[in-house]
Amino acid sequence: MNETYPELVFGLVGAIGTDLAQVEDALRNSLTAVGYVAVPIKLSDLMRELNPPWSNFPGRGDPEYYGKAMDAGNNLREALQDAGAMVKLAISSIRRRRDKAAEEGLKVAYILNSLKRTEEIECLREIYGPSAFIISAYSPRESRVARLAMRLAEQQHENQSAGYRGEAEKLISRDEKEKSKFGQGVRKAYPLADLFLGTASRANVITSVERFIQVLFGNFWKTPTRDEEGMALAHLASMRSASPARQVGAAITDDCGRVVSIGTNEVAKAQGGQYWEGDAGDQRDFLFEDRDQSDKMRWNLLADVVDRLRKLNRLSGDCPTNSQLFDSDSSDYDALREAQLFDTIDFVRCVHAEASALFSAGLATRGATLYVTDFPCHECARHIVISGIKRVVYIEPYPKSLVTVLYHDSISVDADEGSDHRIQFIPFSGIAPSVYGQLFRVPSNRKRKAEDGKITKWEPLSSFPHFFAAYSEQAARRAESVLILESNQKLIEKGILNDKD
Repeated sequence: MNETYPELVFGLVGAIGTDLAQVEDALRNSLTAVGYVAVPIKLSDLMRELNPPWSNFPGRGDPEYYGKAMDAGNNLREALQDAGAMVKLAISSIRRRRDKAAEEGLKVAYILNSLKRTEEIECLREIYGPSAFIISAYSPRESRVARLAMRLAEQQHENQSAGYRGEAEKLISRDEKEKSKFGQGVRKAYPLADLFLGTASRANVITSVERFIQVLFGNFWKTPTRDEEGMALAHLASMRSASPARQVGAAITDDCGRVVSIGTNEVAKAQGGQYWEGDAGDQRDFLFEDRDQSDKMRWNLLADVVDRLRKLNRLSGDCPTNSQLFDSDSSDYDALREAQLFDTIDFVRCVHAEASALFSAGLATRGATLYVTDFPCHECARHIVISGIKRVVYIEPYPKSLVTVLYHDSISVDADEGSDHRIQFIPFSGIAPSVYGQLFRVPSNRKRKAEDGKITKWEPLSSFPHFFAAYSEQAARRAESVLILESNQKLIEKGILNDKD
């Protein structure tokens, strides 16, 4: 390991069908520009080093590769009862590769392709701290289906991909969110990134990655984009929400990037506005409810339907009672919680963040941009349409609401900007709001000009990673060693890894 420059770890996140190879290429080239050597690690390949049956899944040229590789990863996590098991294999691989890099005196960055679960991201950050970075790549679902269908066709030596779209759809749905406790979970992992980028254009991928590396390595002439600042404001606004469900923030800016208003999901109060911490007569939900009010009311709706079907003799005798349906500790709870009924609009008293920002903005919303940390619900969508907002930028990339069904005439999701007269819903691309303040802050020991007024130039090869938290390489190595020891012991006990390995 180079004594001066720290080792870096990059984790890539992207739904199946997303071209992560071009992200990896762009990252490798950008790291080369700052004097780092990139070492790619394919997580699924690491399972081939384990004992059968874990290593017995087809190669990438096989038509069953994707499904079998997913099965192998799921089975490994379940066997170890560890949702972060795959990334721990990668951490062991990093340590094995480190000696060679140290011998050659290289500045090294490892690229892990790809991460599927939030636990994997949390594990990397726990071990490597500020030297670990997550990049989430987005591709519209239709593009992913088409790309994956073509891959599946090529594996069968066919040129027509239409017959493989159904299989591609199934794989994509599975990859986004499996019901299994140890299954694929890209949907939840995606929003945890330090950098978001779209893969529709190779030029955009290269530009986005280059800029991120330059900012990371202290190029203080790279300042926030309008979208980065807008989303940072939305993220900041979300922090004041005390909603039992989740924190959501929104910000509206005009064509010049000037802030029109911000909003969060919080309970409305008489005379206007929403409750703040310290307000007299605070009536926020968490002060008066012992469980989420929205969940409670939706469970009541479900129980009411079941009760009425029972009275009509449409149900079998072993159907649970209302109280059993409502019991969150019952074995059926998770299955019932996945019902479409629970995707309906909340019954909570909170005004949604988008609506809060719109109401606060008054008439200044026509032609403006709305930034929101989560994809808007279909209730907020109608407010967005009538307000005159022309563009909505969001982080959560997988629409969970019925926006595209109810407002297909007014809202376009995933379309190229400027190609449609409808309101454009655009996935956020840029440096994540969670690291906005740290990466764009100029350190006190860095000066943009010398004492004589001469402008300071950024020198790529002599630049140093701009960590936004205290970093100790020794502490990282100790944590890494403990994790690998515990992980390997578990693998050996389960017969997944040989003792000599």
